[in-house]
Amino acid sequence: MGSDVLQQMIHGYSHGHSLLAASIQLDRKDMDLIGRLSDLSGTLGPQLEITPYLTLYPLPSKRFFAIGRTWPDQLAPRAGCVLTHTILVPIKLWTEESSPIRFSTALRAPDRGSSAGDLDPLHIDTNSVDRRSVHEPFAASFVQRYFGEGLTPIAWFGALDPELAAWRVIQALWPSLRAQFACCTFALQPRTLENRPFDLLFAPIVAFSRFGDFAREHIVDGRAASDGDKTEPWIRSWSDCIFSDEDVALSRHVRSLAYGLDPYPTAIRQVFFFLQLEERASNSATAALGALDLLDTLALQPPREQDEKRALAYAALRAIERMEPHQALEVLYLLCQRLESPSIAQGQALAGQIRHLILQLIRANPKHTIAHADSLTARHADAAPRLFLLGVGDAVLELLGENSHTASILIEQCRLGERLIVHRPEVAAVLLRAARQAHGDKVVSVLVNWSRTAQSVGVRSALRRHLLPEVGTSDDAPLLEELLRDLGSGDVPEICTLIETQDAFRNRVLSEIVRRCVGERHASSVRQWASSNLWKKYQTASVVAAAFAPTADGLSELLAKQQGCMANRQVLLAAFLERITIYSLPTWLESRLSSDPSLWSLLLTGDGRSEVVDVVLRLVRGLRRSAIARAPDARIVVGRFGERAADVVQEHAVRQLIIDFLERLSDADVLQEWLLEPWVIRSLVRAAPGSIRTIVAERVTHSSVAWTRAWEMVKSIPASIAYENGPLVQELISVLLESRLDEWSVASSESWRQLLAKVSQGDHPSLELCGQALHFALRHTRLPLAEIAGETFFPVHEAAMKDQSVQPSLLSLVFGDWDKAKDLRRSLVDSFTHSDWDPSQFALSAREPWLLRKLSKRMLRQWHGFEYLERAYSGLNAIATSKAKELAGVLSEILRDPQFTEDWD
Repeated sequence: MGSDVLQQMIHGYSHGHSLLAASIQLDRKDMDLIGRLSDLSGTLGPQLEITPYLTLYPLPSKRFFAIGRTWPDQLAPRAGCVLTHTILVPIKLWTEESSPIRFSTALRAPDRGSSAGDLDPLHIDTNSVDRRSVHEPFAASFVQRYFGEGLTPIAWFGALDPELAAWRVIQALWPSLRAQFACCTFALQPRTLENRPFDLLFAPIVAFSRFGDFAREHIVDGRAASDGDKTEPWIRSWSDCIFSDEDVALSRHVRSLAYGLDPYPTAIRQVFFFLQLEERASNSATAALGALDLLDTLALQPPREQDEKRALAYAALRAIERMEPHQALEVLYLLCQRLESPSIAQGQALAGQIRHLILQLIRANPKHTIAHADSLTARHADAAPRLFLLGVGDAVLELLGENSHTASILIEQCRLGERLIVHRPEVAAVLLRAARQAHGDKVVSVLVNWSRTAQSVGVRSALRRHLLPEVGTSDDAPLLEELLRDLGSGDVPEICTLIETQDAFRNRVLSEIVRRCVGERHASSVRQWASSNLWKKYQTASVVAAAFAPTADGLSELLAKQQGCMANRQVLLAAFLERITIYSLPTWLESRLSSDPSLWSLLLTGDGRSEVVDVVLRLVRGLRRSAIARAPDARIVVGRFGERAADVVQEHAVRQLIIDFLERLSDADVLQEWLLEPWVIRSLVRAAPGSIRTIVAERVTHSSVAWTRAWEMVKSIPASIAYENGPLVQELISVLLESRLDEWSVASSESWRQLLAKVSQGDHPSLELCGQALHFALRHTRLPLAEIAGETFFPVHEAAMKDQSVQPSLLSLVFGDWDKAKDLRRSLVDSFTHSDWDPSQFALSAREPWLLRKLSKRMLRQWHGFEYLERAYSGLNAIATSKAKELAGVLSEILRDPQFTEDWD
């Protein structure tokens, strides 16, 4: 015989009501609540006598449930004192106990003389059971209020046996509700827990006035006439279960069904509603379904739940067999849906009966029944019951074997087919055979849609066996992926041959699928096929390229392997690069493309296939640096590159040419050859100024060699570029003028002069470039810029004389208000006289005799101006050009008559 261990406490009078002895120390909240509730349940009155009573309540910590019995303390030094023995039942033991009244046997009246100090825990017999019934005239009234309406607190006056009635109520409570139920069998006033009132208070009638705050419906008044006969039938049944044992089987059944209810007294309604439905289940399938639904809410213990569900399922089947076919199929669907729960093991016999009944219903009227099955499964597309679909699959397979009419029906019910092949994949194969002749194209389309759904996972092998030969158009892409998802290596050669022979695989979607599912997953087999078969198509190259790792080593291996002729190598490289650059260029590839001209040579030579052109476009758009301009014959092949991509590729190539030159990766002869190409000139004419400025600035800032080579590049710029895209050239020169002036050389000046000579002559000189040069020269007289001033002064001065508005912002910025050219002439004279520039260039800058006379008149006003003109004259005589001789003659006349008349202001 086993026993349970319970903790205990004794409270009584000791300088006030307090704890006298205990077997356990609890936390403060628990101790305070026990201390308060162990005292007298209210103040005594003249007509009240204390009789032993129970107080039952949960502790705030939820560790224990307290049961206390209180006795009057006859030995206390003053009246109204009590002694209370409280036992603490672990909460799990309390909620699971089938006969909680047995705990009352542990309660003993304390002996004041021996109650002080520590107590030992109690041991209580586990088999102690008290099944006494109680006759309470107002039991149904209480059940109506508490369980029927959910009212709390309830005060019950005039109960015949409050303690036994309390135990009968507690025994009827299910675990979640019992854990929080609080009751007192002799309440002299309303009682409360920590933050709520007691649920049930038995009180003597003489204390009625103390419950004046209770509404009428919260009171069970033993003085009034009983209203139990006016309650609902289930209330009376439940009252009988609680307070008597006339129907022990029903009581046990109700309590087992109520085990998992929520902690609300009205939840018991669900149990009696279930009992009503269960009683009607054999005659009403909907009642059986309703009962099955209620079972899920009742949360029974698993073994009992399976038994209940299985019994209800058989009852529902018996009722369905008597229904009309159309209605019967729908109810069968609902039944299968409820049987999907893992809490029920269907069993082969039950499942077999259901599938056979579905087969019979569909055979009786295939067209309408299959359409109905489709609409039913569409209600829960992702969770149609498997048992129902198995039954439908049985019927479809049987009907497809007998006639092709069923195939037409099934094709029209695509949603049903999608769900069927998950559980019966052979349906797809039988449907294909039955419908190919009459519905070939349509059935393939239907199977594509079926295979596209996630539900067809697991049937790919069966579908591939029958549908692979039909795949070949872009519409088959989803089905193709399904068929190739688990492709075996032995089938790879056949697939590769199919890809090479069908141009439909040039479609990007199809190409991506076969590349991933064939090339990547079966690399060894694909390589072996490529090396032993003739092929040339780009879609095949995509598959073969996918057989190499998308890494630097993979690229090297691809280039080293013999995969057919040279044309194959071009498309194979393009396909490999397309695959690894779909999102961005790997760092290792950027490095390889910037240093290895052979890759560019391979890509740029050939027949200009559109796929290759696309790959080159993607590369140049993602690269800041490449070796494209160093590829053999790049100057020629880039100029002939695909028309659709010419502008982008050519602009990239020109930028790389400039960078190569600045970084000494190509020489001046190569640069000059490129700049003679019409397509290079067109590209530079279209180029944005900032694009060239950026790449030059990045290099000349950190390299004096790049700065020097940039000046060499300046002199090679064709006049057409300087005229048609002056801002580009101007930006380029600005970059050079902004740095490294301490490294300026005569060679730099000469390079600049050679460019200016191309744009400063004629009727339409480039005022932007000339103005830029003249402004710089006049402000940097310590640099060897005399020839720069000499080359640019005349066109700029001429523009000022004519008050032209060409680039007014530039001219205003450089020289201020040019409405009068005298400021410009003054600046030129000042610059030459305060520098060591060759005086002959002063004369040459005039170009025309009339301007030379104006400049000379101003020069003669300078200190030693006459001697300066003499040196200029001497220098001109040493220059063997017609212009120098002409200006020397003018200067000779001036020197003979220094007082000549000229408006120099």
